[in-house]
Amino acid sequence: MTDLGVKAMKTGALIIATGVATERESPDPLLKVGSCSVIERLILTFQTAGIRLITIVVSEENKKAVEKHAAQMGAAFIRNETPDGEILGDIRCGLSYMSGLCDQILVAPISAPMFSPETVEKLLNSGKRIAVPICNETQGHPILVAGALIPSILKYNGAEGLRGALASCGQELSEIAVDDTGVLAYVHQAGICEEIAKKHGLNQWRPVVKIYIAKGNTLIGPGTRQLLTLIGHIGSVRVACEQMGMSYNKAWQILNGLEQNLGARVVNRKAGGRQGGQTSLTPEAIDFLARFDDFEQECFAATGEIFDRHMIDE
Repeated sequence: MTDLGVKAMKTGALIIATGVATERESPDPLLKVGSCSVIERLILTFQTAGIRLITIVVSEENKKAVEKHAAQMGAAFIRNETPDGEILGDIRCGLSYMSGLCDQILVAPISAPMFSPETVEKLLNSGKRIAVPICNETQGHPILVAGALIPSILKYNGAEGLRGALASCGQELSEIAVDDTGVLAYVHQAGICEEIAKKHGLNQWRPVVKIYIAKGNTLIGPGTRQLLTLIGHIGSVRVACEQMGMSYNKAWQILNGLEQNLGARVVNRKAGGRQGGQTSLTPEAIDFLARFDDFEQECFAATGEIFDRHMIDE
């Protein structure tokens, strides 16, 4: 897997939506809580906190439904090809996929979607290698894991699940105090979740902006960036399409149009390899991704300032 060196990929989120039974009943990812489904809520929460690399581990049974439901939200969907009925197996699958892309990853089960973007930001800013939020003296979700610890987690073969895998890393588990009861809420607690949803930041007015740049009738935006990022990580256009829920023909239309407008190749193609062919990003594509990310970040910051000035009452 290729290290793109792209700033946007330093932080990622992993959502486990396989339906694996844990100590809590595993819900339907499309179950609605408040104004959106649990899968939408988790994606929006991470995106509101500034995370754009979001990977969702889905089961064979729910893959098509979840992909269709959240196809336009910019997440990648992967399946655990060797499911063992344990949530740790699905976490390993997701972490293995994200290894090399992120300095830090937040892991959340589909059953616990009620934490706030502010909690996510507090975990990310903690500087800890392994951390959980704590509210009312009780640990909750999501869990922060440093990307450098992924190899240790993947090697763990004990019987104590994720807790044992984290302990095997030889790092202290840090508790980050938050004023957010959502970190403790599970979707089977319907009444509690509905109350939290009413107060949740996602129910407040906020700017939602997607940045595109154009040349003629060609638009380049979040979908193009995600496609290039996945190709660079996986080395396959076809697999990137599967994870995005995008048709193979559409992907090549995007890539060919981008090459035409940039005046440079963005992918190197090789015969053979995984899925029938190996594809890598050119230096021009990597540079484009980095510059697009910098531009997008400044746009988001400016949009927030403008929104606060015009839409927030003092």
